[in-house]
Amino acid sequence: MNERRPARLRDTETETIRPATRTAAISVADTSAEVHQTPLGAASESAVTAALSSPAAAEPAPVTYKSIVADVMTWIGLGRFATNLPGPGLPVPRVLESLWLLVRQSQYKWNNQRPAADPTASTELTLDGAVVGDLNATDYEGDPLTYSVTGAPTHGTVVVDDQGHFTYVPDVPAGSAVVDQFTITVDDTAGNPPHYYGLLGLAGILQAPTVTVNVAVTSAGDVSIAPPPRPLEAALLAAQAYLYGYPLLETERLQAEAPATNTLIALTSYIDPDQHLVVAPNVDTLYTLAYLDLSEGPVVLSHPDMEDRYFVFQLMDPYTNVVGYIGSRTTGSEAASYAIVWEDGPEGEIPPDAEVIVVPYADIWLLGRTLAGDEADQQEAVALMRQYAITPPGGPQTYPIEDFDTTTSAPLPTGIEALDAISAAMVASPPPDSDAEKLAELVRIGVGPGLEVSDANLSPASEWAAQAAVRTVSALLDPLVSIAQYSMAVRNDGWASPDPAIGDYGTDYLLRAGVAKIGLGANTPEEAYYATAFLDENLRRLNGKNSYQLHFEPGQEPPADAFWSITVYDAEGFLVPNEQEIYAVSSTGSGNLVYQEDGSIDIVFSQEDPQDPSVNWIPVPDGAFRVYLRVYDPQDAVLEGDWVVPGIERL
Repeated sequence: MNERRPARLRDTETETIRPATRTAAISVADTSAEVHQTPLGAASESAVTAALSSPAAAEPAPVTYKSIVADVMTWIGLGRFATNLPGPGLPVPRVLESLWLLVRQSQYKWNNQRPAADPTASTELTLDGAVVGDLNATDYEGDPLTYSVTGAPTHGTVVVDDQGHFTYVPDVPAGSAVVDQFTITVDDTAGNPPHYYGLLGLAGILQAPTVTVNVAVTSAGDVSIAPPPRPLEAALLAAQAYLYGYPLLETERLQAEAPATNTLIALTSYIDPDQHLVVAPNVDTLYTLAYLDLSEGPVVLSHPDMEDRYFVFQLMDPYTNVVGYIGSRTTGSEAASYAIVWEDGPEGEIPPDAEVIVVPYADIWLLGRTLAGDEADQQEAVALMRQYAITPPGGPQTYPIEDFDTTTSAPLPTGIEALDAISAAMVASPPPDSDAEKLAELVRIGVGPGLEVSDANLSPASEWAAQAAVRTVSALLDPLVSIAQYSMAVRNDGWASPDPAIGDYGTDYLLRAGVAKIGLGANTPEEAYYATAFLDENLRRLNGKNSYQLHFEPGQEPPADAFWSITVYDAEGFLVPNEQEIYAVSSTGSGNLVYQEDGSIDIVFSQEDPQDPSVNWIPVPDGAFRVYLRVYDPQDAVLEGDWVVPGIERL
């Protein structure tokens, strides 16, 4: 056994720190190599040494009937099937043995077998941030081998020793991602008797084999080996990458449309049908927006005494997870200030009377909602909103701006451009540690912090498949979400109830993407319970050509400690203009909710006014529509499923 450098690898019994936290995925392309993974990084020192030791050169097999069959199979290109042939190695007559040794000598010179490689690599980076591996090359004829780097990497350096051990060191900053490639030639000619690789070798066409190693490094610190993705796998990985990163695309778009960071934007009137800033906007609250940059220090948010008016400031990370709340339910209504601090950022100056809220990212989306009713109540709400204030790091306190265009929205990128945009967004907003396993897969297609798909060295067919997959998923995301909601609605009298993981998605990337598509900025169920109806109680699609009614028995209206509302949207989740400018009914004190004499509530959905003052009417659009129920600060009966919304009846 040859001496190795086990000290370069992590000793898991004594060392748990990763100074260069990256993950590497190595894929090896060679017609004679199959790719395997050897768990070096997590192994003991003796196992590491053994795994990095090149196998001994193959000794010529004794001449037996079985070895003759193996020789012939190898010479005609079936060598991979010639190992472990069944049956005993019966000896042959001395004359046949001598004859076969002459045949082998002739084959050695004129039909020599090229070396084969079976690379392995460490499952973790070394302490100095390197990837170590072994080509594990063998030669059928037993010739000594030499190794040379014939294709240098672009984003790092690689060396290979005389035993076929390679060490690759990326030259990117720690925590950055990189996809790289290098080529090592395995030669069995140097210092050995002259020989040729058959007629093609004699003609100079077939040369010593090369092993191309594709190294992918992410930020988690683990190493895996996988071949370059073929078209089908590339398509699957691209689809997963798009779903994973879709919320990033949405938050990046919204941030790009904001006038500045650390600036409050107050929408002092209800969102109307011409405004498509967010999907499924409510018309019960007035919105306040801000995009916080905490990289230079804490940002302080202040609000006045809100008395008994419901309000909430929702703090979301770039992946749309809710990371904090300020508002009536969680922090109370008295005038207060809150210092929003990035856990990895500078301490900065924090007012002594400010409560500290620690968040995991430097970029935070702040979405505020302030309850408002009729026109008079709306003016009171706006007066309070104008007292909301932000104090940026090292700057003066500022109040909301009110001049903000919400009528247009930039389209999202698609295809390969979308994947590259996702990777670019990950630079400022690295994925959490819990996503390391998923990122180790996506990096193979060139998706990760700072990567581009072009870095993955995909074949033209694989790149085309990835492009097509992203465009397909982009087009099908909304229908896929609808199908998921329909499947839930058929079990609940036409209503799709919210998933408990909304706002705290964990690794449910499909749910996260779906919510970003149809309800970007959704609250957790504890703050606001959302239910959506696409179907009536008989599971028929809601359509504007029909009239419908939702009936709440006395005492059975939605149990809310704040308020509840019913809103109508078109099939895409946007408000639709109507002459009456009625889009919702609400339980707010100054709202327009009407009760029957017995205390029950009837809400009618139709294009024609029912001309009945005892019912609540919401006009509906032509074609398909959906109905949203919102319950703000829901009581336990809602969250635990003891209260169930009744089905919508077709009249």
